[in-house]
Amino acid sequence: MATPDRPTSVPAEAVWNAGVNEWELAARDANGKKHGETTWWRPDGTKACVTHYVDDKPQQFSRFHENGEASWVGHHENGKLHGEHSWTRSTAPTTENFVGGYGPKVWRVIGNYNAGQFIGATPYNKAGAKCDAKGKALEDATVATSATIEQPPLPPHWQAPLPSEENDDFTVPVLPTALHN
Repeated sequence: MATPDRPTSVPAEAVWNAGVNEWELAARDANGKKHGETTWWRPDGTKACVTHYVDDKPQQFSRFHENGEASWVGHHENGKLHGEHSWTRSTAPTTENFVGGYGPKVWRVIGNYNAGQFIGATPYNKAGAKCDAKGKALEDATVATSATIEQPPLPPHWQAPLPSEENDDFTVPVLPTALHN
């Protein structure tokens, strides 16, 4: 894709990164390594992601839906996904895909990684109640761990479209262990 016209919301210093189809503005150290905040914008100018780097290694990151709501928030440690991660659906149309393996009634998923290894996740419905993988609230909150998936997908390798309300069949995708924005 040729470099698109720069939206007014994208700073003049940002450069087009054709590899991820987004505008990118990265703070760099004297050696050219990413160090500090890097921000990406979609071709339409909406903010897609903000990642904090230390010595060219990603640390904390947040991805956003076009309306500005967070879609995925997480961390890295020693270059690997680590700690708590949160994926949330949007209240508006979005190009961000929700974490894989869950029915359309699951609103938010909290998952954990340890040194790049996915540990597990707990889904929540829109009301904030722990739920099963299809979004049905659980009577006993301790049962929520049975509604976990093996691993959620990461951008830009998003899953297939979500199942419809009529068809709650879904499959759990395979997850890469690094964020590639």
